[in-house]
Amino acid sequence: MKARLARLPERAILSATELLRAMNRPRFGPLLNVRFLYGLAFATFTGVFALYAQYRLGLNSTETGLLLAYVGFLVVLVQGGAIGRLSKRYPENRLILGAVLVLAVSLLAWAFTPNVPVLLVVLVPLSFASGVLNTVINSAITKAVYAEEVGGALGVSTSIESLSRVVGPAAGGFVLDRLGTWAPGNLERSGQR
Repeated sequence: MKARLARLPERAILSATELLRAMNRPRFGPLLNVRFLYGLAFATFTGVFALYAQYRLGLNSTETGLLLAYVGFLVVLVQGGAIGRLSKRYPENRLILGAVLVLAVSLLAWAFTPNVPVLLVVLVPLSFASGVLNTVINSAITKAVYAEEVGGALGVSTSIESLSRVVGPAAGGFVLDRLGTWAPGNLERSGQR
């Protein structure tokens, strides 16, 4: 006798309506908004960083790659070592709020970084905030939905993050082209372009 597989109920494919409904859910929606805004900010940062480093700081591709590796290394340190201790000490909502504030200040400081030594200092809190946000948002999302929705919720979150990675570099490139590196920096002021 063959065993019959249980038939799972069919689910609707993610649509704009379903996405809006998810974003309006009381606990889940705000986390999706933070995920999108964080993803947009970080994708813009990484998307224009090479041009910024070249025009503002006069760095070549190897030096720029080393700076981005430095950011990655710092994020790994936070996610691999510090996040466990932080999450035991502070609730997720405070970690998210704190990381958003630190990221905003760090990105603003990045815009006015005059040289590489200052940039190395500015990248520490930026990387810290990024490592915290990326980890804690996913954890908070799993707790903001019913157990049977966790996979779908993380899928929606990943889709939103992917969308931000498409929009961020394009928006950053547009801003860099139109306003120069004062946003971050200033090509016109520094005489480079």
